[in-house]
This record gives sequence, structure tokens and C-alpha cells, in this order.
Amino acid sequence: MSTADGARKGAGQGVAQADTRRPAPAGADVEVEFEIGWLMHDVHRLLSRAFDDKFRKLGLTRAQWRVMVHLLREDGLTQKALAEVDQIEKAPMGRLVDRLEQLGWIERRPDPLDGRARRVYRTAKIDPLLPELKAGAATIFDHMFDGLDDADRGRLHRTLSAMRDRLTGLCEGYGVFAELDGPPAGGLRKPAEPLLRAD
Repeated sequence: MSTADGARKGAGQGVAQADTRRPAPAGADVEVEFEIGWLMHDVHRLLSRAFDDKFRKLGLTRAQWRVMVHLLREDGLTQKALAEVDQIEKAPMGRLVDRLEQLGWIERRPDPLDGRARRVYRTAKIDPLLPELKAGAATIFDHMFDGLDDADRGRLHRTLSAMRDRLTGLCEGYGVFAELDGPPAGGLRKPAEPLLRAD
């Protein structure tokens, strides 16, 4: 093989290796943040899949299960509030609530303070399943946190909480402040209660 052929082969190998790598933003600091973002996305995706697999026997879709989780955290939300906390439009949420009501998982009741509104409550259908659901959630979380001591878990919780609060303020500020130099009106949202605590 000639020197030119060897150079061309080497160049071709270099291109092939470069094509297999995920493009990253310029700058070492940005690259680290980019990778952390991907890791957070992967953790969320895999955690959702683990819950789907664990609770598939309930016969609920992921979207329906999310509505039930919101009601387990705070029962009696309005349909509008459910749509906002789940970050979907009101029409799709309406269809989810309709289906859950047909299946007997939730019921609508008039709002005592607003005759035009109705609030959504979970029914007793889910109550016998709560111990099993909490145990299943504890199993998933124990597996996910295996190898992390209490100090590691505490640091992780504080870090993620701070990131969430900053991003909440940023997102709520879009379209309200010309420059994000202060907190949004009304402050940050109250943090949600932990999902299906085992205690």
C-alpha cells in the first residue's frame, strides 16, 4: 500500500470515529452541563418505564396514572389545575378525566365556592391498592439509590430542588419580565409531596 493510500485510509478511519461520537457544544463547562441534562432525561425516562412496568396491571395508561398521582398528592383539584400541573392542554386532560370517570377511578363534584367549576376526586377504588403501590415504589427507589448513602441522597435532593426552583422561576418569567432580573410575581410554586412515600 502506498503512502498516499495509507493516508487516505487513516483519514477515513478518523472520519468514521468522529461520526460515532455525539456532537457536544463547544467548551468543557458547557459539555458537562449538556451531559448532565442528558443523564437527567434518561433517569426520568427509565424511572417512568419502571413505574409503567410495575403498575401495568392496574390497566391504566401512563397519562392516566399521572392524573392519579396528582390526585394522590392533592385530591380535589379542578380540571384546569390538573392540566396545568401535568403540562398538557385542557382538551386532552378533559378526555383523560372522562375516561378515568368511566373506569370508576375518579369522580367530579361541584366546587362549593364556584358554581361554574367542578373538582376531581379519586374514588375509593384505589385505596386497597395503596399499600402495594407504596411497596412497589419503595422497591424501585431502593434499587435506583443503591450505593448512595444518606449524605449522597441529601446532596442530590438539595441540588435537584435548587435546579427545579431556578427553572420554575425562569419558565414562569417567560413573557412576563423583559429581563429575568427578579422572581416571578407570586413567587415559586410550592414543591410537590414525594410520590407514594413508603412511611
